[in-house]
Amino acid sequence: MSTKNLPRIFWIGDSVALHYGPYLAQYLHGIAEIEVRQGYLEAIKNLDHPRGQNCGDSSMVLGFVEVLLRRPEFRPAWVFFNCGLHDIKTDPASGQRQIGPENYTKNLKKILRLILEAGKTPVWLTTTPVDDVRHRRYCPEVHRFRRDVDAYNEKAREVMETLGVVVFDLHGFTSRLEGELYKDHVHFTEPIRRLQAAYLAGRAQGLLQNEGTTT
Repeated sequence: MSTKNLPRIFWIGDSVALHYGPYLAQYLHGIAEIEVRQGYLEAIKNLDHPRGQNCGDSSMVLGFVEVLLRRPEFRPAWVFFNCGLHDIKTDPASGQRQIGPENYTKNLKKILRLILEAGKTPVWLTTTPVDDVRHRRYCPEVHRFRRDVDAYNEKAREVMETLGVVVFDLHGFTSRLEGELYKDHVHFTEPIRRLQAAYLAGRAQGLLQNEGTTT
């Protein structure tokens, strides 16, 4: 099948998406055309400092989406996105999160409004889990907490449910996997990345088939 006849998805995420992304594109080959932000090589230089394909926290995603959707050449009918791991970054001294929960919710609502007003269909991916003890061991300069992942995921779910947005529970899927999950503080081992991509590809394929879209 020619790629011009495939559903087109623009995929927005952080360094976790950067890792499962190549497998996702492989699994959806011939099913959907995946587009991402440019700058892979720039992004992988430092996964903890978002740039390029690593879209960062919800404020950064909002700024990117504002520009993206104004481009006349932007054609994908679907926008799959996640942000959260950078939002919950917590300063060890002050206890201040990078993006507080109220602003996180406001940013998500603004992102969704822009996507919907542009006539695109959004799909939300829940934020992947964090192990508090492991995170402190591998990344003592910035804290992340499981409770914040859970709280921000719940806030995002409430927003998505209100607007009828489809949610792919990548957090729940990843949490149920066995064996060694992490290679460092928040990034996953190669086998886990493959499984995450397979889960997302399966969910995406089922959604596209149900919608019957070809644009």
